Formats: sequence, C-alpha cells, structure tokens
Amino acid sequence: MRCASVALLVVTAWAQIYRFEEETVPESKSLVMKTVFFVISKNDTGGNESKVTFTQLFANSTSQSRPAFTLREYVGIQLHLMRYEDFGKFVKADKMCSTADDVAKGYAEKEDQLILHTGGKDKNKKLDDLQVSSYEVRFYGLREHGHADLEKNITRTGVYVLVLSNCGTYDKATISGNVYVKNPYGYLPGDEIAKLRLFKISSVVYVVLLAVWLLLCLRWYSVLSRFHVYILAVIALGLAECIVCYMSLSQWNSTGLKTHQFFRPLVLLSATRTSSSYVMVLLASLGWGMSRQELNTSTVWKMSLLAVIYTALNCIREIMGSSSQSLAPSQNLVLFCFVPLSLLHGATFYWIFSALSCVIEELRSMGQTEQLSIFQQLWRVLLCAVGFALLSVLVQVFVFSQDALAYWRQQWLVTDLAPHLVFSFVLVVIMLLWAPSEDTPRNQFMQIDGTGKGDKVAPGADGSIWTDEAMEGDDDDSSFWASSKQNAEADHRPVPEVLGHRRGNYALE
Repeated sequence: MRCASVALLVVTAWAQIYRFEEETVPESKSLVMKTVFFVISKNDTGGNESKVTFTQLFANSTSQSRPAFTLREYVGIQLHLMRYEDFGKFVKADKMCSTADDVAKGYAEKEDQLILHTGGKDKNKKLDDLQVSSYEVRFYGLREHGHADLEKNITRTGVYVLVLSNCGTYDKATISGNVYVKNPYGYLPGDEIAKLRLFKISSVVYVVLLAVWLLLCLRWYSVLSRFHVYILAVIALGLAECIVCYMSLSQWNSTGLKTHQFFRPLVLLSATRTSSSYVMVLLASLGWGMSRQELNTSTVWKMSLLAVIYTALNCIREIMGSSSQSLAPSQNLVLFCFVPLSLLHGATFYWIFSALSCVIEELRSMGQTEQLSIFQQLWRVLLCAVGFALLSVLVQVFVFSQDALAYWRQQWLVTDLAPHLVFSFVLVVIMLLWAPSEDTPRNQFMQIDGTGKGDKVAPGADGSIWTDEAMEGDDDDSSFWASSKQNAEADHRPVPEVLGHRRGNYALE
C-alpha cells in the first residue's frame, strides 16, 4: 500500500469551493491530499454553523473494457474532510485500507475503504463528533445521474484537509463534482476574513488622506511643487489598491470562487504602489521639493530604472506565488524573485540613507535649522519604519513559519497589516513634513555655493530636468540676484549657479 502525495499541503484553497473536473483518482490502495480549508465556527463569529457540502460528485471509468455502469458497486473511492492536526492520528500508512477482517472487527463499515484509527479517548466517538466528514464517490454511466448530496456541520475552528482515497483495486477512473465549505459569514477562508475588514478600513483612511491633501493643494496652489503632486499620486494608488482588494475579497466571500477578474489589476496596482512608495521616500531623502531644486538626468534615470525593476519583480512574485501550492516557496520563486528583491531592498535603503545623510550634513553646515529639523525627523521616522519592517519579517520567519497551524488566524498581521502600517506611517509623516502652507516659500529654494553657505535661488533661470514651472512677476528678485552676482564677482568669490526656476525649492548640489 502506498500513501501518495501525503506530504502535499497547500497554503490556502483558491476558494472555499473545490471543483473536481475529471481529475484522475489516486492509484489503487493510496490517497492524496487535495487542498485545505480554513474554517471558523459560529462559536468564534456568531451566526450560522459552518458547513461542508459534497455535491454533484461521481466517478467515471476511463477504460473501455470496464464501462462505468459495471462499477456501480465499487465503494473504494472516498472523500474525507478532517482537521489537519488529526490526519496523522487517524490515517496510518501501514494499515490504511480495510479488509473483510477489519469489517468483522468493527474497524470499518465496508471492505476496501479508508480506515480511520480513532483509538484511545476517541474510540467510542462518532466521526461527526471528531469533525470528520466522509463521502463515497460512486460510478455512474451518465453525468446527470449523480449520487445524493451530503451536507454536514463543522463545529470547531481549524485547518481542515480534503483527502481523496482509493482503497479499491481499480484506478482507471476520473472524478468530477464539487466540495463546498462555507463559514458563518460566507465562503471566504478563515485566514482571509480579517483582510476584508482591513482593506475596508484602509479605503476609508485613504479617502480621508486624499481629501485632506487635495484641499491643501487647492488652498496653496501658488506654492506647489511637483513633489506635492507626486504625493497625491501615491495616495491615489494606495486608495485604488485597497478598493480593488476589498472588491476582490467581497466577491470571493459571496460566490466562493477567487476569479481572475480582479487578479491582474490587483497585481499591477500593488506592484506599482510599492515601487512608487520607494521612489517617493527616495525623492524626499534627496530633498526634492524642499532643499533640492532639481534632479540631474542620471538620478532620474536611476530612479526610473529602480521603479521598473521593482514593479516587474513584484508582479512576477505575485503571479508565481499565486500559482504555487506548496507550503514552502519554490526554488524558482526564491531564485528569481526573493533574492533579487532582497538585494534591491538593501541597495535602495543604502541609497535613501546615504542621500539623507548628505542633505543633513549640508543643511547643518549652512546653518539652516528649520530644514535641518525636517530632515532629521524624516531620518528618525525611516529608521523606525525599517526597524518595524525587519521585526515583522523576523516574527514571520521564526514564529509563524515554525507553527503555521497554531498561528494561521494571526498570520495576516505580518503579511498584510504590518506592510500597510509602515507604508501609511511613512506616507503620513511625509505629508506632514512637506504639507504646502504659507511657510512653503520661506522653507524652500536654497542654493549652496562654493563657500558652503546657502542663498535664495533666483527665479527666472531654466532648470534641466524635473523642475517646476516659473513664477511670474519676480522682477525685484531678479534685480537682487543680478546685483548679488556683480558683488560676488567683485569679491572674486564663486558664483552660485542657478539650476532651475521653481516656486519654493532649494538646490543642494
């Protein structure tokens, strides 16, 4: 006797509905674990009982020598739903299928069926009390002549495994039909229901952030920089991602099927939001919109390449991860996604903190205390965010992955909640530090000259790339800069080069 594919354990079902579409039955005297369901009983959520339904199930012969109608008495093919933690206790590889002697001793009801070893304290308990639901899949000549449906209550919260066994002597057959598992709130798996509430609340939060930022931008339109517009785009991407996630989970909960209708846009939105978030932090660390008037061409190309690579790798990771059914990530997923992403994260963080250190040192040497305070706050915030992100990764690796069955209901805290908290926290802080106001012109446009001292930038000069449009009506300032230049030349001092014409920015070069 063989126990085929017992080691297979999927992380989650594509839905709480498992469809058999002419799937080949296991070899004779063997079984296979098909999928797992995450169930929450009404004792934990209230409402109706969780249920499992076996419906429209039948087997069909693939051998012309033995048509299906000749196998109507075959009872070896069975489906079993049981708690995953009980699988090792109830199923023994050395004594898996029943014989006539086992039936006589009361170990099984019929010959050639799976034996469930319910000894010890479970010896006298019924299978229903042990949260085991079994169903015989019978042969029929026509698809419309299916076996009677079976529905049973599930009264205990846990991870349940669906097992397909064939303890008979015939295995040239396929199985078709459906197995439904429905929780009190709907078809959404128990490990996903918390995400439904998370994205609902997150959508409301992003709507508020978007409305506040729009009002600020409209109120102080005359002093806006392009970085303010970029922040607006990042907020909009976060809102769109949360809305699509919520719609996808809602449909899954009501229909029981996780379709591809929302999958592609969700993958693209998630990857784009992630890459744009890193670029936003990098732009802030470079001082764009606060202490830097422009970004040179090479820097812009580097950030564009970074965003493209981030987006591509995150899309590949999501697609490959969704198609994988193993508990551990595949070797290809680790090699082509996790390793490059980890290296990219390290390079990006190094770039961010290096740029932020340079800006802080330059502002300190210039004695610009207001701007210095802003970037020092950003440094502390980013340090806390990175520390929290690393802590969540360590918790996931050394706590949740060590005992997935014990913490499956809390796993969303590190896989979904923690990343969104970090992103929202950094976003809100950057919004506060870069918020447009009446002080915006005073806090921007600093140009560093050769002596290390900062002077206000001259409006009217034309920058090379990523600079804001010129303000009109600054004749007085132009006269001031003309006279400043003449004085500087008279004193034989280096003349600060004007790199761009903007409202309210500094240039640190």
